[in-house]
Amino acid sequence: MEPAKSIVAMLGGPKKVAEFLGLTTGAITKWYTPTEEGGCGGLIPSRHIPSLIGLARNLKKFLEPNSFFFGHY
Repeated sequence: MEPAKSIVAMLGGPKKVAEFLGLTTGAITKWYTPTEEGGCGGLIPSRHIPSLIGLARNLKKFLEPNSFFFGHY
């Protein structure tokens, strides 16, 4: 589910993102799990956006606040 799935993939996958944020891999995969199944429906919780933008910068990847909205990843 987008945009979370593409952003997580760009940043190295759920394990790397989880380690970077100090979360479990399950918490990360919940971001791109449909809401009907208890997930976030493709949305990343806003409290993680600044950290993920920082991770992207460190990885020399382009990620900006608009990337976290549908159609901008």
